[in-house]
Amino acid sequence: MSKDEDIEELKAQTQKGRRTDAAAEEQPGELYEDIQEQLEAIDAGERKTLAIRDESLAALFGALVEREDDLDEAVETLADAADREVDDATKSELLRLAARIGLQEATPELWEQLLEAKKARAVEQA
Repeated sequence: MSKDEDIEELKAQTQKGRRTDAAAEEQPGELYEDIQEQLEAIDAGERKTLAIRDESLAALFGALVEREDDLDEAVETLADAADREVDDATKSELLRLAARIGLQEATPELWEQLLEAKKARAVEQA
């Protein structure tokens, strides 16, 4: 090997990758299998709520709750984007839809893993 090739090989060995790449290598199995386990735990009675701490979002969602027409419009827009029907425009529904749309748009591969896990879980339960 030439000196340049040695340097490039050493550089490749020591170069940091994305944090998600390293995490993916460390996690055994498929993500959808882990999602299935979480779905099973939820079915068994484990908690299924989420909590986030964000001042800006808390202010926005708090204001929307006080402005019913704006809340209704936001929920309707998100529901259309998610291709879902919504009966009640609530803060919970707004948060749920916003998270779904965000994941679908920004990380479609994660969303697909969730869908695969839900399908596998449904087959398992059938």
